[in-house]
Amino acid sequence: MPPSERNALELIDEYLGKKVRRGRLSQGKADAYRARLMIALDSLRDAGLGCTPSTIGEPEIEHILDVTFGHERPRSKRWDVSILNGYLKHYGNKVIDEMMITWPQDGRVNVDWLSSQEAVAMLEAARPGIEQLVVHLELRLWLRRIEVQRMTPEDIQEMRMLDPETEEEFDGFIHIHGKGRAGGKWRTLPYAPETKDILREYDRQRERMIAKAREIDPQAQLPRDENGREVYVIYRRRGRLGAYSKSGIDSIVARVAKRAGIARTITNHTLRRTGARIAYFAGVLLVEIMEGLGHSSEKETIKYLGLTVNELSRAQAKVHQYLQRVKARMKDGAPPVAPSEGARVSG
Repeated sequence: MPPSERNALELIDEYLGKKVRRGRLSQGKADAYRARLMIALDSLRDAGLGCTPSTIGEPEIEHILDVTFGHERPRSKRWDVSILNGYLKHYGNKVIDEMMITWPQDGRVNVDWLSSQEAVAMLEAARPGIEQLVVHLELRLWLRRIEVQRMTPEDIQEMRMLDPETEEEFDGFIHIHGKGRAGGKWRTLPYAPETKDILREYDRQRERMIAKAREIDPQAQLPRDENGREVYVIYRRRGRLGAYSKSGIDSIVARVAKRAGIARTITNHTLRRTGARIAYFAGVLLVEIMEGLGHSSEKETIKYLGLTVNELSRAQAKVHQYLQRVKARMKDGAPPVAPSEGARVSG
């Protein structure tokens, strides 16, 4: 019997049963797919539209996008349509692929960050040495966890620098190897005012670790990366020196967060994201935050900041204040002034 003459549930069960038997879907996921497919097909039937694989065309897909799943967030809608697409393609219908649907970016991200007070509490709770170093590198200098692991002594350049625009002096910079193919891209991050002291304290503790390890084992070697470079962030276990693993750095962050009175789980990425948000609220230009994070676009950075409704409401408050100032300058009874006809600098 051709698909056009069989009911929707039979066709769906045939399609999902084959995927389960071939190991492409678990039974639990197949049940979830069945529910979403039935919602889509029932909606088409109720609207008097085609609801079999051979009768579903662009009008039916538009109905599903605008009505059936119109209330959903883009990510959820895309998931539902991808389930339907697999079902239709199984029966030879490629209408969704041919429509080349474009999906809007959903700026609402489900991420965690620290409040400004929690950030200060973590900076204060971190003990001098490795704790202070890790928290500072991620919260204040916006390093990724992999970048903390990759650091070498040669990446740290202490030198006196002068900003010609402001005549402010800086103590140095960190030339860090980021994530990505072939080891990732490089970026250069200037010291924060407290960076120099934190690095010097860690250096003193690092030298003591090395000396104590070699008292136990004179042959104790410093860990090195895949390129043979000496690793900067290390630990000591009796006569052995090692490089921190991801979980080792995670445990440092978790320990400091607990001491700071933060009960929920805090990750290394939470610190990096928080540092960027605090910079934004402090008035740092978006392009400067983008460069500091190592992002390739401002759009990526905007999503990364994860602005909340409350924070966007501050923007509305600023617009309101601006419009009130314009209103105060307007003369009673006079017509509003038209836009200037002067030469434009863009567009």
